[in-house]
Amino acid sequence: MGGKPTAKNGVEPYLYKWTSVIYDRNHKIIDFKNKIINNDTIANPIYSGNYVLPDLFVKFYVNVTDKDQNSGIDSIMITKSSIALTTAILNIPTINKGDTCQLIPVNIVFGFPPLKYAWKPVYNLSNQNVENPFAWPDTSTTYNVEVTDSLGCIGHDEVDVSVNTVDIKQFNSNSNYILTSNPVRDNTIITFNFNIANEKLSIYKTDGKAIFTKKIISNTVEIGKIIRMPGLYFFILEKDNRIISRGKFLKE
Repeated sequence: MGGKPTAKNGVEPYLYKWTSVIYDRNHKIIDFKNKIINNDTIANPIYSGNYVLPDLFVKFYVNVTDKDQNSGIDSIMITKSSIALTTAILNIPTINKGDTCQLIPVNIVFGFPPLKYAWKPVYNLSNQNVENPFAWPDTSTTYNVEVTDSLGCIGHDEVDVSVNTVDIKQFNSNSNYILTSNPVRDNTIITFNFNIANEKLSIYKTDGKAIFTKKIISNTVEIGKIIRMPGLYFFILEKDNRIISRGKFLKE
């Protein structure tokens, strides 16, 4: 640390005194240390970084005094980052063909926000640059994520999505609704196998944005003309803020 030279424009020889302060993320002082460099009385001491945990800041001050007792102070702030993360599939480690899961880093340790995400492959992935994208692969697929913090530190992990070869009709046959037809066409309807009394039906895109929300009073709901853009969609049927049916459908 220091400069080349650390001090100038004074009368040599110079006397150097280095001190340091350690801060947390909120810039609160948590410790004073004078022994985290190899020598606190030389112009260019060495700091190895082994004495400070990741995500902490250490500020070094140098006080320089020349032969005529003129003095000056300068400082440098150093931080240390390290990213460690694990990922997991939300709820369903194994999905049926045509089904969807969400990829979520569940344990990110250290790293300075904002964090940037890069998921690969982009095959059947809602968004490769968000923390928790939706994935609906047709075959078993390994998704890799690279997480980069604001200091450029990088962490990697991967998620294996196992896919059962069950088509949409087979999957929906065990549900409390019938979807005719899937993929969606203009005349597609949802028929629920129970009595409907003012339940709320919501339809979402894979990014979580609702494109339709309405109270329904009939067991049969036309959805074909609601869905215009190709992609995978989800619906949720709620009664008194409790989910009583859910499903998914495709628009080609």
